[in-house]
Amino acid sequence: MSSDSDEDAIIFRQNVNDNELDSSSSSSSSTDEDDRLLQTLKRTSYSSRRVTRSSPIKKSKSVQIQKFDLGRNFDPQLASSLDRIQNVKDEVDNPSTVTTVKEQKSNTVRSRIKPRDASSQYIDLIVRETISGRYIDWHFISNDTRFEDVDIDDELIEDSDNHAVRDAIRRKYPTLLELIESLGADLSLLQEDKPLTRKRDYDSLSEMTPVDSMMRAIGCYQDDKQFIKYLLCFILDRKIWESQDCDDDWCSQMLESVGDEQIIDFYLSLVDPKDYFMHYRLSRCISRLQSPLIHRIIRPITIEEEFTQLIEDKNYESLLYFTLFVYGSHEMPFGPSSRTQYFKDCVEDMCNEGTNAVELSLLRGLLSLFLKIRIS
Repeated sequence: MSSDSDEDAIIFRQNVNDNELDSSSSSSSSTDEDDRLLQTLKRTSYSSRRVTRSSPIKKSKSVQIQKFDLGRNFDPQLASSLDRIQNVKDEVDNPSTVTTVKEQKSNTVRSRIKPRDASSQYIDLIVRETISGRYIDWHFISNDTRFEDVDIDDELIEDSDNHAVRDAIRRKYPTLLELIESLGADLSLLQEDKPLTRKRDYDSLSEMTPVDSMMRAIGCYQDDKQFIKYLLCFILDRKIWESQDCDDDWCSQMLESVGDEQIIDFYLSLVDPKDYFMHYRLSRCISRLQSPLIHRIIRPITIEEEFTQLIEDKNYESLLYFTLFVYGSHEMPFGPSSRTQYFKDCVEDMCNEGTNAVELSLLRGLLSLFLKIRIS
């Protein structure tokens, strides 16, 4: 009996010990898990506190923007500048906007040109030229010619004074007006006041009679009352002026019996008094008119005063042609002079001030050349 009790007691204690071990093991495992969970919670809590302290929550909904020193080269208007650049790019990339302007001018130029098969390269060249205006000029001969020259039989007649040729031409065209119209002159241009100044246009590329034939025909009407007027309109036409046939000798011969003042009266009825571009051209066509024309249009002011006024008005194109017009005359001879040096100093002052007009650059070179010319 006691033996059984002792065994039972031993077994009970063993079970108790085993349970204690199991409980201790379980408690140890549970404690380890609690420790890891506690550490995680601590880290999270510390991190939250740290974030809260460094970035406190704002009650307002506005966002605080930190301002930095971006340096002196930073453009504060960068965004608006980029917007403007983008707008310009959009306009350039838009073919309808660019093409419309170009096509408008192309159509205008093409409408004034007689040959409908005119080269597209020529049209494009004119359209692109928007600064100098080099293609706009006085074009009296702007229609296709209908002129019929004399027969070969009249050409072969021995006649030192060309009476046979003159009579043959005047039989076909009884008046100078009829001849001028047959040569392709646009007489409607003369209905405008000062037409040689105000009715400049593009060359119509019309079909023309050879210049020497036109000159010979016009020379047959020197007794016509309108001869001086039509002759001036003819010789100042850019196409005629640039030809090798129409020179100072022929023009002077045609007006040999006419006084200078009478010619100038007709001329100034066709041209604005300040049109130095055309004055220069006339002085090269009929050189004897240079000094009388200077006296007529510049007086009562002096050449220096007109030069200064043109500079003040910034009318550099007129300034260039004014200088070309007056030099070589009795009033403004070539060579060293105080007036030429004054002109040169004025032009150099304008160039040094940053004026980039191409006419001033040309003028500075011309005046330097004029100072070096010595006429014995």
